[in-house]
Amino acid sequence: MAEKCMHCTKKAIFKHETGYLCRNHFIKYIKQKVFKTIRLNELIVPGDKVAVGFSGGKDSAVVLYLLKEYCSKRNINLVAIHIDEGISKTHNKIMKIVNDFCKKHEIELYNFTFIDEYNKTFDEVVKKKPETIPCTMCGILRRNLINKKARELKITKLATGHNLSDEAQTLMMNAFQNKPELIARSGMMPGIIKDKKFIPRIKPLYFVKEEEVKLFAKLLKLNIPNIKCPYSSRSLRFQVKDHLEQLSKRFTHITSNIVRFNLQIKEMVQDKYKEQKLSKCSVCGEPSNKKICNKCLLLRELEK
Repeated sequence: MAEKCMHCTKKAIFKHETGYLCRNHFIKYIKQKVFKTIRLNELIVPGDKVAVGFSGGKDSAVVLYLLKEYCSKRNINLVAIHIDEGISKTHNKIMKIVNDFCKKHEIELYNFTFIDEYNKTFDEVVKKKPETIPCTMCGILRRNLINKKARELKITKLATGHNLSDEAQTLMMNAFQNKPELIARSGMMPGIIKDKKFIPRIKPLYFVKEEEVKLFAKLLKLNIPNIKCPYSSRSLRFQVKDHLEQLSKRFTHITSNIVRFNLQIKEMVQDKYKEQKLSKCSVCGEPSNKKICNKCLLLRELEK
């Protein structure tokens, strides 16, 4: 890229919608975008205790890095929570990444495992239910565990690494599966129903594209290798992601437009579903919109 940065005379490394940016101005641009998203939408407020769900991937590493800067300047407590699903092919590599990153950046880390909580690894879960899409089962078990442990740690906000590209994929999946109610729960702070047992999620990278996350991680030398889950290729998201990436090469604003469209219709959808209330699972007592939560239903099936 031979162009010069729009803010100085240095060589540009990135082109966004309004012009070219050099290394320093690109880093500044990402920080300003993320911190503005947090401030304007009150994702983090004084008195919060924030946890980042740290998977060991680039997205959650970038969120953790940025929130360390944001929270430390405001005297807000920040920790990392890692959920070890028990996937033998990636376990050792991911645990090293997670531990090394948190040690380097002086972030308190809490690690919780499927084997301790559910008495089985995710590899064992997949073997017992090979006909079910693995990502669906993993999501159910992981969300339950991280919510439970975050509550025990008195966390008030749980940050995830979902970026703008992830959000566009999710919205397309909701459409493909005819689940309009999930639009109501989408956004930078998902969910429309408040419950003292459910820790609010926040998405600081909501307006940051995946390629921007990758470049930011590379420029800051966060040293996060790309380790793919061995089960991910069997998911609907994998297929949707592939198609959206192909479309984005021809239509550069497609992911942004999908997310902006969702934000515009979200309030209309919320009016229809805002009366819904969470109850408690009759088995485990965790928040659920069913008599028995998906986690308990899945564990019951696994024991059959």
